[in-house]
Amino acid sequence: MISKNNFVILAALFLFVAVIIGKSLIVTGGTPIARAEVLENDGDCVLFLHGISRSSYLMDELANTFYEAGYQTVNIDYPSTWYDLDTLTEMTLETFVPEYCADRAVNFVGHSMGGIITRNYLANNEVPDLGRVVMIASPNKGSEAADFLNKYWMTRMFFGPALEEIGTGEKSVPLSLPEPDYEVGVIAGTSSNNFVLSRVLPGPDDSRVSVESTKLDSMADYMEFPYTHSFITFKQKVLDATLRFIEFGEF
Repeated sequence: MISKNNFVILAALFLFVAVIIGKSLIVTGGTPIARAEVLENDGDCVLFLHGISRSSYLMDELANTFYEAGYQTVNIDYPSTWYDLDTLTEMTLETFVPEYCADRAVNFVGHSMGGIITRNYLANNEVPDLGRVVMIASPNKGSEAADFLNKYWMTRMFFGPALEEIGTGEKSVPLSLPEPDYEVGVIAGTSSNNFVLSRVLPGPDDSRVSVESTKLDSMADYMEFPYTHSFITFKQKVLDATLRFIEFGEF
């Protein structure tokens, strides 16, 4: 049987390989770039942003759900482990909102760090026809798991400069942002599959973000689902709830 120490070492090695592969896939000509998969439609625009060390695949089911409901969808893939949050905001939403959502109402769906990039964008940019925002498992009060991972050089290298910025320390971006003055719905996961990170998260969590950290004082609605951080965006109940909030302002 594998001991706990050996399990942690194996998990770290697996993470190293996964992140290196993930970084290599998003580089073109030696430069990490952001891309957008656009499904054109006649309805309002919805932009989707995945979280740190993930890809747009995580948001595919959501984008397809909205496209089938008549929305134009913009599913963004970006090098989340390469740059700080301001740079990531510039290369994603500051680029793709005017390019694909001009003359339409604009809505946003962000998973994990994608929700923080959305808040960062909306705090610093005016969107004339802003619709609604859904944040799924986003660390709106910072993530203690990010604080824990930021202690180690290997995980700092894996996750890049944004890791510290989604934590709870002095460089925390979510803690520095103003409360949203737009309609935002928050979804939290309550099931964990990571006993290591759950030990550093206070209260119920989804293995990456505590339930409490997802909440905003100004949120228009809130729901919890018994899913883990990595798989919550694939669950039908979450797809349905996200669509309902963007359409009606409630889950």
